Amino acid sequence: MARVYVFCPARTDSPRNSFARSEFNRLIRAAQTDRIGRHELVADPKDADLIIFIGPEYATFQDIRQHPIRRRYIEKSFLFYSGDRIIPLMPGLYASLRLKDFDPAWATSGFYLRVAENENIRDFGSVDDCRWLYSFSGAIMNNSVRARISRLLHPRGFINDTSSIPDPQRQRDGIVSLNDTYILNYVELLKTTKFVLCPRGFGTSSWRLFETMKAGRVPVIISDEWVPPAGPDWKKFSIRVPECEIEGIPRLLESIEPDAPALARAAVETWDQWYSKHAMFHTIIESCLAIRARRRIPIQLRMLPYYAAMLSPHFFRHWFLADLKRSSMRTIQRG
Repeated sequence: MARVYVFCPARTDSPRNSFARSEFNRLIRAAQTDRIGRHELVADPKDADLIIFIGPEYATFQDIRQHPIRRRYIEKSFLFYSGDRIIPLMPGLYASLRLKDFDPAWATSGFYLRVAENENIRDFGSVDDCRWLYSFSGAIMNNSVRARISRLLHPRGFINDTSSIPDPQRQRDGIVSLNDTYILNYVELLKTTKFVLCPRGFGTSSWRLFETMKAGRVPVIISDEWVPPAGPDWKKFSIRVPECEIEGIPRLLESIEPDAPALARAAVETWDQWYSKHAMFHTIIESCLAIRARRRIPIQLRMLPYYAAMLSPHFFRHWFLADLKRSSMRTIQRG
């Protein structure tokens, strides 16, 4: 059994901190409803075996990395992060971890807490009467992989580009109202589709993959850099298609359509076992314990290559300069 202290540096939710406080509250609720009961929350970090940080306000996690709790208890500190652009500067779980950054003794793949609390998506039952062989609904502009998917043609294939829908409507946090047209259309598409295309977006993963599992449909994963989270037997319920073979997806799914019912049942069963709101706290803690058990190199040394990666043009622009700008704005506002 592990004693766990959960900490979020953000005081409130806002678009700037990427719903940080909501993530914290979800993890606390997950701990309180955990059905396995092997691990428990504690109120003081000194009493904890693990400290889980969640909801950084900065893309470089500097508010967490420089926090006194983390500095004092660095050996037992981990990060759970579901953002898109990832450099794993701390040991922990990252939903969009890239293959090049995967290290079972440092950083492994995670998932999205928010999916478990979206009650609009649930097990939709048998796929036998589904109208569509496959479907995709999402912003095509987010990645070139999605643009290629948008050109697929099949009489029972459905592609819906949501790029024209404003971000505040497409990307909201928490439980969405049953009167919301956007989510109702998306839910109906899940209900009536056997195979759901789950391409990468800005990050290597997407909410869609885990929503598809929860709905009892078959995810078709299209992301060469994505690393499957440890635990589930992903081959038992999902289809992995290399990005170079996107054009062959309609023919492939036609050939395996008879397997769809069994794959779909395995998908929702896996969701319930690993990622449901009654299981996800246990999954996170077990994953962090596994990382710690494999640790051989001191944290201060293992993090150095990732700090160097921050200087690459992509992350320097999206991470470092953005964080400097935010810090400067806060200094001006305080003054």
